[in-house]
Amino acid sequence: MQKILGTLILCLLWCNASFTSEIKPFNKSGFIFNDGERIKYIENYKITNAENTILVIYNHGLVEVNQKWCNWPSNVRQISKLSGQKINGKEIKVFMNCEHTRVGGKLCNKDQFIDLHKFSKDKALCKNVVYFNRKQATVNLVKKFIKEGVKPKNIFTTGASWGGWNALRIAAFNSELINSSVAINPACCDLKINQKEGSVQAKEFEWFTYQLKSTKKINALVLSSYADRFETPESIGFLKNIEGIEFIKLPGFDEEKKEIKIKGIVCKWDSQGQNNKKITNGHLIFNSSCFNPYVDVIKNYIASRI
Repeated sequence: MQKILGTLILCLLWCNASFTSEIKPFNKSGFIFNDGERIKYIENYKITNAENTILVIYNHGLVEVNQKWCNWPSNVRQISKLSGQKINGKEIKVFMNCEHTRVGGKLCNKDQFIDLHKFSKDKALCKNVVYFNRKQATVNLVKKFIKEGVKPKNIFTTGASWGGWNALRIAAFNSELINSSVAINPACCDLKINQKEGSVQAKEFEWFTYQLKSTKKINALVLSSYADRFETPESIGFLKNIEGIEFIKLPGFDEEKKEIKIKGIVCKWDSQGQNNKKITNGHLIFNSSCFNPYVDVIKNYIASRI
C-alpha cells in the first residue's frame, strides 16, 4: 500500500495537470456544479428546501494518509454534472467531501489485523486505521445534513476507488442514514499486481471482502471496468451475490487498438495539458468525458430509488 500511495500521488499530479484554468486542486468541502467549462463551488450555499433536495456526497480515493488538499477538478468533473438536475421535482446537489481526508490515521501491519472471523459488521481493521476513520468522517457528515433537514431517503453516498469502497461500507453498515450508494471502480487495497499471496495488500483485500460479505443487504450501484488495474468485475464479483447490489460492467481495454472505448468514444484525458492522450487504466476512466453515458446511468439509478 505504501508504495502505491507514492505512485498515485505522482499519477494525480501528472494526470491532472489539466484544464489550464483548473490546475490547482480543491482544498475545501463544498457544493459544486459544472457550468459546462469549469467546476465551481456554490458559494455560501445553505440548504433552504431540504424536503426537495437530493444530496449526493462524493468521496475520492485514498492517495495519502495525511492529505492537505481535497480533490482535483478532473476527479469530480463527471459527478458534478448531476448538480442542478431534477428528479420528480427534487433538485440534485453534489457535495464534494473533504472532511474524510483530514482525519488522518495509519495503515495496518499484518500482525495488527483484527481476527478475520471477527472482522464482520462495522469494525476497524486495526486501531486508528485511516480506512475506518474516513468512513466515520463521512458518516458524521451525513448525520450533519440530516440534522439540517435532509431526509435519509434523499441522501446518496458516492465515490471512486477507495471512496467507492467506503460508499459501499456506508450502504452496508449505516443504511438507516442514507438511501443508497454509488461505487465507481471501487478498490480497497492496491494494484492487483501487488496483491501477491501473503502480502499486506492481499490480506487487506481478503479482510475487506469478508467484511462486506458479512452483511445481508447493500443497496448500491457498482460500476467496474475490465481494464481496471486495481479491481475488475471478476475480482469483486462477490458483490453480485449480495442482495440490493446493481452491478454494471464497464468496457475493457482493446489490446489491438491500445484504447478503452465507451459507446464509440475513446477514453482520453480531457485536457490540453495531456495532449489528448488515451487513458489506458480503466480505473481512471471516470476522469474522461467518455464516461458521460454513465452519468445518466447514475442519475437513472437515483431516480429509481426516489
